[in-house]
Amino acid sequence: MRLTSTLCILATALAIAACSNSGDPVTPGATATNTVMYSVNRGADQTTAYRWAEGSFNSDSSISVLGFSVQATRPDDDTEADGMIIAFNGQSTGTSTVGVTATAVMYRDSSVYIGTGGTLVVSKYGNIGQTIEGTLTARMISFSFFGGPSDTLDVKEFRFSAKRIEDNQFNDIYEDEEVD
Repeated sequence: MRLTSTLCILATALAIAACSNSGDPVTPGATATNTVMYSVNRGADQTTAYRWAEGSFNSDSSISVLGFSVQATRPDDDTEADGMIIAFNGQSTGTSTVGVTATAVMYRDSSVYIGTGGTLVVSKYGNIGQTIEGTLTARMISFSFFGGPSDTLDVKEFRFSAKRIEDNQFNDIYEDEEVD
């Protein structure tokens, strides 16, 4: 059984989790592209706009990885930013189930949320230099390094458009391992 997407997302989430929050909230109710609408613990709707959005296909594991950040440029290890990572099998359009054939991780206000269910629809998968577009709805649970209580984050609407960059650009954020 391959754990590539999970390892990719977990490694990225852990790297992002080491940073503090510099969120960029926008007016609730906005549903513009690359703006995620969500609620925490069934509270009021909130939104966050992502300014950086890129995607890359990993040819070794056959997984596409999309990265989103509130910052205008690609985050590095020293960047403090809220963001989201989505990974899914293949490099084509289609529907995937979060937690089964797709993985979603969101970093928000110093918390890491991992997708446990929901739907990812990739409606466009362009060539390098074009875009990868689609929607995500997901139930996400906060991940605690210290065993504290979990929060629930419901992604109600996330319409995304990420520029597809050269293949294998996100290989350095995870290791491709197989578990028997």
